[in-house]
Amino acid sequence: MTASARSAPASAVILVAAALAACGTRPQPRDDFEIAVGPHYEARSWVSANGNLHCLASNRFHDNGEALAFIDTLYSAGAETVWVYDIYDDTATVTWEGGAYADAIYAVLPHDEADRDRLFSIAAAEARAQGLRPELDIGQKRLFFWWD
Repeated sequence: MTASARSAPASAVILVAAALAACGTRPQPRDDFEIAVGPHYEARSWVSANGNLHCLASNRFHDNGEALAFIDTLYSAGAETVWVYDIYDDTATVTWEGGAYADAIYAVLPHDEADRDRLFSIAAAEARAQGLRPELDIGQKRLFFWWD
């Protein structure tokens, strides 16, 4: 094995560590859901710090700028926090793509009805674009976005 082949995984680990450090400390799980969902990070920070130029749902967003604009739209509509989860941060992805990748986010929903309506309207448009049925507001705490 050549020296460069041995150092590639170490380089990938350093890239991931740098991206995670830029996001700040890992959030502490607040409930069973957050424990079950695994590692998740505030979406704006994670996308901004990611070396992968297409780190979020590349089949939906052409680049990180578009992904950030969508995240900002969710915040403007009233999302309390937007999290990225289901992160692919294996050595191959980080090495070949320049950083981790994810195809899912979720928004923590506010209590305000008008804000919730705006967020569910955005989610409905995203669901319909994929041929899916929109999610209904039944008082849940989170709203999920996943692109296939």
